[in-house]
Amino acid sequence: MQGKATIRYIKCSPRKMRQVIDLVRNQEVESALNFLTHLNKGAAKEVRKAIQSALANAKQSPEARSGPFYISKITADEGPTKTGRRFRAAAMGKGVRIRKRQTHLAIQLEVR
Repeated sequence: MQGKATIRYIKCSPRKMRQVIDLVRNQEVESALNFLTHLNKGAAKEVRKAIQSALANAKQSPEARSGPFYISKITADEGPTKTGRRFRAAAMGKGVRIRKRQTHLAIQLEVR
């Protein structure tokens, strides 16, 4: 039995999100939620919300068992990048656009 959740267009770069999800991959859900509560990263809040959503989806299933769930698959893919009309100073008198990156987070839970 599986529980899935997807959160799209998170205002956080995928690189920063992957730092957090690498810490909770293949852990039990309860210990991962506990760990993310005390983690001092901005992306931890979004990952925690996604895990809670996947857990709620897994418990809604008719064949839901009370066994401990664990995070079997978690990915942070790159979403669309917003580039405004603002520039940041670069070397040799150039200007580079400021890019606002976004992330698509997908989580899959399974019973051990």
